[in-house]
Amino acid sequence: MSKLFKSTLLHIKENKKNLQQDLKPNCIPFIWFPKLRTVIPGIIKGTNWIVTASTGVGKTQFTKYNFVYQPIKWIKENPESGLSYKILYFALEESKQEFMLNMISNRMFDLHGISLDILELQSMFEKALDDDIMKKIEDCEAYFDDLEDYVEIIDSISNPTGIYKYVRNYSLSCGTHYFYNFLTDKTKDHCIAANTIEEYGMITKDKVKYKNFAYSHYVPDNPDEYVGVIVDHFSLIEEEAGAETLHKAMSRMSASYGRKIITKHYNYFFINVQQQSADKLKIVCCCILIKYLLFLKKYNKYEKIYKRTN
Repeated sequence: MSKLFKSTLLHIKENKKNLQQDLKPNCIPFIWFPKLRTVIPGIIKGTNWIVTASTGVGKTQFTKYNFVYQPIKWIKENPESGLSYKILYFALEESKQEFMLNMISNRMFDLHGISLDILELQSMFEKALDDDIMKKIEDCEAYFDDLEDYVEIIDSISNPTGIYKYVRNYSLSCGTHYFYNFLTDKTKDHCIAANTIEEYGMITKDKVKYKNFAYSHYVPDNPDEYVGVIVDHFSLIEEEAGAETLHKAMSRMSASYGRKIITKHYNYFFINVQQQSADKLKIVCCCILIKYLLFLKKYNKYEKIYKRTN
């Protein structure tokens, strides 16, 4: 039995056992989206996501509610699952305070059914925030102190390599990276480990001693931790050396770092919040309309034939 097949079969059996014996979930289930859950079961390790819509639709609010607020709530309510959760949220559009205001708004709606936007929370209108609501917010202090253990909000890094290095350094703080000699150790039986920034840098930068070494795999200290990287939003990614245009910078972040390293090697999930242009939406709507009109034309043709033959 090949080494790859054996490890894949073991993974299949473990997941089957987890589900049958109710040991632990194989993903963080979308219990707040029962219909979606029949198609997408939940948040799965090592997956790429894109949240996209036109301006003002609520991409950021959707992302925070479904990939920050609700999963953390589920983890807290189901401690027997043994799962833990960590989000590295690169807020390219909003500040840390704006992020927190949105989370307070989510909390008020979830606990008390109170719908507040961030302007109302800050008493920007003629009417000041209600004292009763203020008390309810103050009562959530312990919850939000705890929330910061689950979420890191990074609002000062916006270039692809900077984001990648931050994620890589986090991975080194809670796991080990392995490298192998692709000429003499093709079965990866004698990998060398790197679990500090210094060790990682030594292996990747020393082109003489480690010239025949390539990246092998990553082993987290806690295999039950779900780590997510959210970049919100992609059109605000900064250009950098070797990626001097927005398109190249976005491609580097999405493909080179997001897919090839963050999800494929680290087994983290990666979420790209991206704005759609109005022109593209118009094109899609026009295509749908044309197809609908062609369908009607074809339907009317068949209806006339049916009436003539009957």
